[in-house]
Amino acid sequence: MGLLPGRAQVAGARGVLTRAGWAAILVCLLAAGCSKSYETSALSTPVILISIDTLRADSVDDTGTPNLARFRDEALSFNGAFSEIPFTLSAHATMLTGLAPDAHGVFGAQDRISAGQVTLAQALGAAGYRTAAVVSSDWLRPEFGFGRGFESYDQVAEGLTFAERVTQVGVQSLDRIVGQRGTPFMFLHYYDAHSDSELKGNRRAYYASPAASDGLAEPCAQGQCAPAEEGSEGSRCATGFLLWANRHASEISQGQRECLRASYRAGVGDFDQAFGDLRGELEERGLWDQALIVVTSDHGEEFGEHGQFIHAQPYVESLAIPLWIKLPGGRRGGEGLDRQAQLADVMPTLLGQLGLTVDREMTGRDLLGGGAIGERLILGQNKYRPELYSAQDVRWKLMHDFVVGRSKLYDLTSDAGETKDVAGDHPETVAALLSALERRRAQLLSLRGHRESQGLGEEGETLTPEAVRRLEALGYVD
Repeated sequence: MGLLPGRAQVAGARGVLTRAGWAAILVCLLAAGCSKSYETSALSTPVILISIDTLRADSVDDTGTPNLARFRDEALSFNGAFSEIPFTLSAHATMLTGLAPDAHGVFGAQDRISAGQVTLAQALGAAGYRTAAVVSSDWLRPEFGFGRGFESYDQVAEGLTFAERVTQVGVQSLDRIVGQRGTPFMFLHYYDAHSDSELKGNRRAYYASPAASDGLAEPCAQGQCAPAEEGSEGSRCATGFLLWANRHASEISQGQRECLRASYRAGVGDFDQAFGDLRGELEERGLWDQALIVVTSDHGEEFGEHGQFIHAQPYVESLAIPLWIKLPGGRRGGEGLDRQAQLADVMPTLLGQLGLTVDREMTGRDLLGGGAIGERLILGQNKYRPELYSAQDVRWKLMHDFVVGRSKLYDLTSDAGETKDVAGDHPETVAALLSALERRRAQLLSLRGHRESQGLGEEGETLTPEAVRRLEALGYVD
């Protein structure tokens, strides 16, 4: 039986269960004498999904991010995890639907998660979970369809916010759910590593100051921005500076690049401290050990490695991300898994661990069991030009532009940074990967076309002029 638009039908080991059916078997008791203590049965595992915007896979280490490193070492860690596209909107649509970008079709401000795409929140809500989200980016506004399935969906402030505020609102939602004897699914989105860190009183400056001599001075200077260009209104900060840097790359010295990297690392460090605080809150409530917790990111960041700044190109610095899964009760903790993974795998993996399925096709796979649609090929796409793809297996990575018909090839065993194009030396490998990419792309586009032919098109509200203005201010909307 198919799904009705906007509803999920969830099946477990004991058949199809409604919200009321699950609620009848959940055991959620407040411990005597402590209002923050929470006990669950095996059938009521709390689920927490944490997305850290713009967190590169190589930005986590034992000294700079001790709290994240501790979690990584306690969790199942996927050593080859990649985003499908370095864009907050598209990547989160993939994370929360289990569909690759070409299958869900959400690539810009005009797109929405369609009525036929069951979200993770809808699936868990139908299984009896109490669902709540706290997000900190305009690209995750509910008008894009992200709010579907969530009982509460809080967008904290405008643009960037402190991690502490996301945690505070998230913990308040958890306490409300626990107080009502419900089992929580919580989605938390943090923005501290993103380049807009001067907005709304945040700690870190991540932009350049103007200098009359060469148009660019110390990037870490406080309180000033990139110089205004002719015809523009004033200076542009943060993300605007990185976009400006793309057009003035020759003016940016290696020292200035390092300063930008240092500012980025400082933002990651700010989140790491807040993550330690979040852990403490969950431990105090007795939720940490019992919960199924996923920590990941939507994409990485570029610092000129391939001639550009800000996340856009499907190279390793933009696509490689952390993906860590802590199972309830410490099961299989601290295990590193050399398996290739993508954001589309998050939803089927979570549902698989809970013994749940949804009655519709996903392009991701259950990383801890189950299978995938078609052959396993890791795909990436350019944020601004989705027809520019990357396709990689364990050794080789192909970059192919379907508009101009041009390919590049990298040997990842000897060139992890993807700096030397060896396509001319390996034409057979190029042909094989291109053939696999073409087949996979056709599968994804066919899946999207089938859904649209069934009348399950876009669903969502139109963005307000003010929302569009804020996105334009970030340099993402033409």
